[in-house]
Amino acid sequence: MQIRIVSILFLAISYMGTSQIKITQLHLNQGNHITFINPNVALDGFNDLAPNSMIMGKDFSAFSQNELYPYSPNVNGNNLVTNTASFNAIQVGLKLPKHPSGTLRIGLSTVKNNLLNTRGTYTQSFVVDTFISVQNGFMIFADSIVYQYYSGNYSNQQLRLDGAYIWENEAGKRWAFTAGLGLSLGLSYQSRTTLSYGERINSYVVNNENKGTSSFSGEYETFSNKMAWGTTAYVPLGIGFKLGTKRPFWIPWMVYTELRPFVSILSIPNHSPRFTPGIGTASGIRYTLN
Repeated sequence: MQIRIVSILFLAISYMGTSQIKITQLHLNQGNHITFINPNVALDGFNDLAPNSMIMGKDFSAFSQNELYPYSPNVNGNNLVTNTASFNAIQVGLKLPKHPSGTLRIGLSTVKNNLLNTRGTYTQSFVVDTFISVQNGFMIFADSIVYQYYSGNYSNQQLRLDGAYIWENEAGKRWAFTAGLGLSLGLSYQSRTTLSYGERINSYVVNNENKGTSSFSGEYETFSNKMAWGTTAYVPLGIGFKLGTKRPFWIPWMVYTELRPFVSILSIPNHSPRFTPGIGTASGIRYTLN
């Protein structure tokens, strides 16, 4: 599918070379999205995403769900914050004969979506020793404390066609303000679920301080999932700065940043499509062709 998307883009650019559509800009940009939808789900939401999982077969009925485990490493890189997406894009700017007032920015982007998250914790303590304080005569308990956690994450990476129609208004020699409408759509080339389970034992805790040994054991699983699709409509609102006004080498170059309110519809295998409004930011560099 990725080859088809690249082929369609290549054919479109080839057609432009024989038409009145003119390539006037080259763009590189990257950014992040934050959605307004809470990504946390119940553990059983991962049943179909992680078939035959050994971790899912454990008894977590006593665990407090969707609570952070204070001693767990962020083993999968995105277990603790999953309502984000990141992207990188390469695009060309086109001047359309019938719409000369704006520029059509079109190209390819890669998007990483973190879509579902689950986590839970359970703590047990056992008295292993008692003694009397020499300062006040109070009885003090020494505990052995067992901390347990589970976490799960579903994410995918997509290749997308990404286009936006942009209007630009110059403000002096160096500054420019932009606004437009954009749309990206594509399919995943990587879709996976990661699960982890861990247990930490502090052997001799007195007044919340471990004076004994500490041990940790963990289990980690990764599952490949079916291809997923996604589409995002966004409103790029930007400001640009020209790197030069006199020297010929720097005149074509501009750096810019954009604020992007958006709405996305993303598919998840064996789940209903996920509707996610949010806000994004992007930064990039533009080269204007003569």
